[in-house]
Amino acid sequence: MNTTRSGDGRMVDAKYAPAVFIRTLGAFQVIRDGTPVPNTVWRSKKAQDLLKILIARRAATSREQLGELLWPGVSPGRAGNRLSVLLRTLRHVLQRHAGAGPLASNGRMVWLDRTQVTVDVEEFLADALDALAAHRGGRPDAVERMMAALAAYTGDFLKDDVHQSWATSLAEEVRTTHTALLRALAARLRQAGDIDGAVQYLTRLLGQDPFDEQAHLDLVNMQLDVGHLDEARHQYDIYVQRMKEIDVYPQPQEWRRR
Repeated sequence: MNTTRSGDGRMVDAKYAPAVFIRTLGAFQVIRDGTPVPNTVWRSKKAQDLLKILIARRAATSREQLGELLWPGVSPGRAGNRLSVLLRTLRHVLQRHAGAGPLASNGRMVWLDRTQVTVDVEEFLADALDALAAHRGGRPDAVERMMAALAAYTGDFLKDDVHQSWATSLAEEVRTTHTALLRALAARLRQAGDIDGAVQYLTRLLGQDPFDEQAHLDLVNMQLDVGHLDEARHQYDIYVQRMKEIDVYPQPQEWRRR
């Protein structure tokens, strides 16, 4: 079989390899035919912003909306002219050869043709939601599927643009899904008796949100499950400190009275 390496590092049948792979989890990067597109090809950061907006909105977007997002306060006529320049630049970046490319437009609306481009955030969300459904359904392959989905998570969605209004909705969905995976995996591993594995995923969860009260309490209780009282006390002290930082009264623990 003739294989090639996809944008996320997997070996796939070249016949079915995506023309363009876009990485948005963590650092933003466009990979065309297995090679990252250099910054010099973009000519303008606004062209990158245009692509990011199209990805974040996940649907066809009107030229008028794109103009307002890219150049707020600029007249529609001037914004439209500027957008036409960016569209030509972006089409050049994404297109591999003559003919239709991933950037599609009908003159009024602009969108990405998902048959010609692979976006990591969409793959992550699809795989994660399938894995969580397998977990809720009690399927035996749920843990394996959740671990595979987590392996594809390489960082927050467009971490350098997280405060942009057009990025917040999808960024929050990605973050919530990632949290759900970590919590579900910890629960399944704890149920299977793999306390070390469960602790690992809860620790990752607290790395993402150090004020997740349930994760703190789960860590304490897991240490108690295996009789590690000193570690449980240590984890509980960390929990108390974190709650104080956000003015939340910590839940008492009966075991501390032993």
